[in-house]
Amino acid sequence: MDYRIPGTTLGDAINLGRSDDIVQAERTRTGADAVYTFTDHTGCGLAYINTKPNKNNMIGSENYGCGITAMRHELGHNMGMGHGQSERTSGYHRGFTHPLGSTIMAGNSIGLYSSPNHYSPEYGVRLGEAEKYDGLRIINENAETVSKFLVAVK
Repeated sequence: MDYRIPGTTLGDAINLGRSDDIVQAERTRTGADAVYTFTDHTGCGLAYINTKPNKNNMIGSENYGCGITAMRHELGHNMGMGHGQSERTSGYHRGFTHPLGSTIMAGNSIGLYSSPNHYSPEYGVRLGEAEKYDGLRIINENAETVSKFLVAVK
């Protein structure tokens, strides 16, 4: 939809969008699981990191010039993932960094979420480590919960 959420920052877009009547009415009308906004605000992307997906926090925003790589990264946060292995936050899986490239959450040069079952398409290098760097696992664990955010449209 063509609508500008009030505010001047990416933070405003996600914070105000959670309760904006127009945004939420469109979300209900379409049955959307998540909301994503493209703005002219400074910064490449911002989203809630949902260690447990929450319908109200399934929202992200980015500047128009950032491209689709930002969107897949921010939606990864909404699905429960943090950044790369240098991040010291515990409780959720992270992206994976390798000298030949990094997964979506750890630098976004390889268009895959981390998983010990994924290999770099170019180099054949494993893109994760079981129980440590497995973003795809956290998406799969949260998929059923997120799918229930869908609002029935009558």
